[in-house]
Amino acid sequence: MKRLITLGVATAALVVVAVASAATGHRSASLPVLQIAETNGTVTVSGTPQSGATELDFTTDLPAKNGNTGATIGVIRLKNGVTPEQFEAGIKPDGSNLAQFGSLETTADLSKGQTLKIQTILKPAQYVVADLNAPPSSNRHTVIQVAQNPTPAALPKAAATVRMKEYKFTGPSTVKRGELVRTVNAGKQQHMAITLKVKNRKQAKLVESLLRKGKDKKAQKLIRGVGDLMDDVSPGAINQSQVALPKGVWVLGCFMTNSKGVEHTRLGMERTLIVK
Repeated sequence: MKRLITLGVATAALVVVAVASAATGHRSASLPVLQIAETNGTVTVSGTPQSGATELDFTTDLPAKNGNTGATIGVIRLKNGVTPEQFEAGIKPDGSNLAQFGSLETTADLSKGQTLKIQTILKPAQYVVADLNAPPSSNRHTVIQVAQNPTPAALPKAAATVRMKEYKFTGPSTVKRGELVRTVNAGKQQHMAITLKVKNRKQAKLVESLLRKGKDKKAQKLIRGVGDLMDDVSPGAINQSQVALPKGVWVLGCFMTNSKGVEHTRLGMERTLIVK
């Protein structure tokens, strides 16, 4: 199954050092857990899929390569009546028609040796769990059925919430390393919250300005590392994880493009974030 959103292409000029920012902390005892692994070219899901808040634990045996993470695993909820075969046959390489088939609920970027823990809310439906970087012929995907849970779990309360909407981020300007942060796509388009490490607040404002002007190559010279609070997800997606970004000054950016091919950063979707 092909990568739905080519993040590597969209931010190629900005990739310096990949920084893992998804949760690596302790599991919430109250949540059911699904183990999602890509091993030896096969994607598997272990656990009992059920509706409600769920912790997704992602692993892969693919090492980081050329500054990029080893795998990008997506959890896609199919619309009622859409089969996995229809989705695979009809989805465009750039994912521009994704909404016809379903929604990208969670995306995890990771490499060998990492376990990324992301909490989300699953709905009763059929899901495709896939390596979004892999072509259809690789068969690196699996299908799960999420059953209705009569007593679904609720997400634990987050210390902070970052909302993504056309075309801005709202939420706290400061978060603490290790605290639980929720990311919500409150817009009508796919969004992402990529984090760019910079030296100080002054350079953060300069990077924001350069991104808004479409001068990504100039911004690259000021960026010391790249991570994410959340990779691309569809409207309505809710995910949360413990902040694992190193302390310092970061710039949030959404590198998705609108229907006219304009990056969301050029429309004002960037913001300084301090990690303490």
